[in-house]
Amino acid sequence: MEVPDNMRKALFVGSIVVFSMLVPELFSGSCDLLADPAGCCMQRANTNTPWKQNNLTFAACQQLNLALDNDNIFQPTGRVWWSLQCR
Repeated sequence: MEVPDNMRKALFVGSIVVFSMLVPELFSGSCDLLADPAGCCMQRANTNTPWKQNNLTFAACQQLNLALDNDNIFQPTGRVWWSLQCR
């Protein structure tokens, strides 16, 4: 089945419009593709106390982990970790 030229032009223009709207979103930091991993930041006073959620963003949790533990943020070691299980 042959596609008419005016349909091709409309598809091309539509693709350009959609592409021009998506590219800035990818680099703005507000796109869901670049969002923080699902989960929550967990913290404890020392390694003998229970974990508590502290409501920090992933970036803030990373900074706290660097300051206090400097270990793998996705592992429940030290005093700060990012739990992928909580919502």
